[in-house]
Amino acid sequence: MSRSSNLPPQVALVSRAARGGHPRYCAEVANALADRGAEVTIIEPAEAFNAHAHLHAGKTVTNEPISGPDKGWARQELEIGRILRRRRKTIGTVIFHDTSPARVGLIGMVKATTSWTPITMVHNTQSHLTSTRERLKHAAALAALAVPHRVLVHNDRQRGELLDMRTNRSTDIDVVPHGTWTESPELAASTTPNRNNVLFFGVMRNNSGLDVLLDAAPSIDRDYPNTTIKVVGSSSSPEVAHQLAALGRFETIEVRNEFVPDEEAVDLFAWAGFALVPYTDYSSESGVVMQAIAHGVPVISTAGTSVADRVRELEIGPAPTGSLRDQLHAGLTATDDEYAHWRANLVAARESFQWDEHARRILDE
Repeated sequence: MSRSSNLPPQVALVSRAARGGHPRYCAEVANALADRGAEVTIIEPAEAFNAHAHLHAGKTVTNEPISGPDKGWARQELEIGRILRRRRKTIGTVIFHDTSPARVGLIGMVKATTSWTPITMVHNTQSHLTSTRERLKHAAALAALAVPHRVLVHNDRQRGELLDMRTNRSTDIDVVPHGTWTESPELAASTTPNRNNVLFFGVMRNNSGLDVLLDAAPSIDRDYPNTTIKVVGSSSSPEVAHQLAALGRFETIEVRNEFVPDEEAVDLFAWAGFALVPYTDYSSESGVVMQAIAHGVPVISTAGTSVADRVRELEIGPAPTGSLRDQLHAGLTATDDEYAHWRANLVAARESFQWDEHARRILDE
């Protein structure tokens, strides 16, 4: 980013989503950038911006609205391109927080015709969905990395995956921390949640681990009848909806197949003694894990993913070395000292994962 003038740095964040993790993520990053003196514009649907506008009180954060996903990615990309071209005289940075098959052309246009420095924030190096269409769409979106430019990821596992991609020409790949959500409740170390309350939260996708929970459900009903597992989140496909319906037939499992806003999620995490994150084929940073850290809720995961890496690194739940049933057993039968250890580490993790560090690296400070 140029520092040749005394003007504050100009940063644009691009997100096509109307709700969910990306708009909230953009809001948090925008505030951290504003706190460092940047003037920030979020290019996203007005619905997404308005949902988090209360977080921007007193900040230099504005919205350039675009159409929602229901209008199609092609129309959204066209609107994003028009906004960036209109502001092409501005010296600054544009950060794309999601991808689309048209992003190769848009990043190329930004580099060729504007003074903006493009950055791609790769939240997901693997597709969440298993259909051939979705995998091809995801691969087409990641083809944007064929245009050399700066790329950000959440962990070393993702960085390695991108560097191994034959279509990737972006060697400037930086690992930046995912912060914990603001407005989280104070962590009351003196209170002990009901450990039999287990929360499985978030958008339900093919790689969320519903199949793993289905395999374990009969033994959970038999061996842990006093446990309640709440599965809360909207399904992303008919296959996932079928899995949720199957889970709802077990005595220990309650299913809500619907989107839950941030304010209700606070109550769900306050209820939980554990957060269940049994993802499969997953290398990104889990927003649900960050919510669990923010709320002081230990995490039960399964081996072989970036979630397991994070749980093991931070020691915020049972070490993920076995099956989901093994992990649940380790959590539900943990000693008071083990549980207190995980909760103390959650407090430390909450202090460590700060958005300011993310903003500092974006601004190269």
